[in-house]
Formats: sequence, structure tokens, C-alpha cells
Amino acid sequence: MAVRLKGNGFDIVAKGVAFDKDGTLTQGMKVWKRIFEKQMEVAKEMNLNIEDEARRIFGVDIGKSYIPLAIAYSSEEKTLLAASIWISHKIPWDKCRELATQIVERALEKMTDKELFEPVEGAPKAVKIISEFVPVAIATSDSRENVEHLLKTWQLTEDVDYVITSQDVKAGKPAPFMLKKVCDFFNLKCSEVVMIGDNAVDVEMAKNAGTKVITVGNNLEGSDGWIENFNSLEISKF
Repeated sequence: MAVRLKGNGFDIVAKGVAFDKDGTLTQGMKVWKRIFEKQMEVAKEMNLNIEDEARRIFGVDIGKSYIPLAIAYSSEEKTLLAASIWISHKIPWDKCRELATQIVERALEKMTDKELFEPVEGAPKAVKIISEFVPVAIATSDSRENVEHLLKTWQLTEDVDYVITSQDVKAGKPAPFMLKKVCDFFNLKCSEVVMIGDNAVDVEMAKNAGTKVITVGNNLEGSDGWIENFNSLEISKF
């Protein structure tokens, strides 16, 4: 069985689909900035004056898709926060790492599922429909814990067959390893799988792996097609 995906000038048939998470299924920059502001709130509560350095290091005020805020791995997020603490306060590095972990954890505890997992229009429904026809994976730089929380919140746990994160491979995006593992898990050729992402690193990963790629929100160079959101994606059995 296969699924047919149609949109702005593309008509793609695939036997498996892999989704990015942040910026693809969930609102990207809006949610990342929301998390960052909550982290800065927590840092202030801990008497850490790091916001100026953190904004610079994460590139918050640049607002581009390539900034660390948008594409850093979940493990790198803590390192960047630790660096902000070190630059601002010059305390021992091991303590910086410890405090950064606390900031991340406490900030997430303060956020609601609605704030964390605000969906791109039509995303939950699209995952569910596609899963009726072909196996579905999520390939993301975020943590497995956050992905599992998302799936539970959206009631999609039974619809997603495989989750892989940058922590599960020797190199994350744009290296091809996550998508290669998806294809192996599905027992499919990479040419039979389509990646749906939102960022240039998703496009590059797909090209490196040999899969097709559809982008969400932006018509990026190298993609095989793009959609404004999932309400503009036609999904049918093939």
C-alpha cells in the first residue's frame, strides 16, 4: 500500500512518511521563543542574569530559520544555556551545566501542553490519515521524551510507528543517519520514503539519504514540493 500526497505543483507517491517535529508538526519560531522566554524567567528566579548573553548566543532577535534557537539539538540547548551562564557569571563549568539543566526542566514544568505543542494547521489530522495507509515516523532533533509527550497529547501514540532523535545516531541533521534508520525500520528503499520538514537542514538530510522531501511553510530550494500548512495537503490511498 502507498499514500499519494498532492500540493503546490507536486504529486508524490510514498510507501512511508517521516515527519520533522518542531516547525513542521508544531509551530516553530513561536514556540521556541515562548520556551526561551520561560527559561529566562526561570533563570531570573535563580538569580542568574543571563538574558543578554543568551539572546545573543541563541540568535533570538535575528529570527532566521538557521539560528541555534531553531535548529540546535536538545542536548546543545543546555550547552548554550551553560555558556550563557559562564559568560555572565564566571562560575565553574560543571556548575554551569547543572544550572542549565535545571533551567530547562523548570521552564518545561511551567508550560502547558497547549503552549508547547501548538500545532501547524491540520498537522494532527494529517498524521492520523497518512498512518492509515503507510507507516509513519518522526525524525527530530528534539528529545524522545518531548516527542512521546506530544504524541500522547495529540492522541497519536498508536499512529506513529517509529521515533528517532539526534541522540540515537552518530550525527543528527543534516547527516542522513536518522532517515536511513527510518527506511531500514520500514524495510523500504529510501526512494520510497518522503520526509516532511520545514527547514533547510531537513531538505539536506533528505537529499543526503535519498528520500523525497516536502517542506511546510516555506518553498525551500531542493525540496520536491511545499505546502503552506497541512490543510493544503491532499492525502489519498494509492
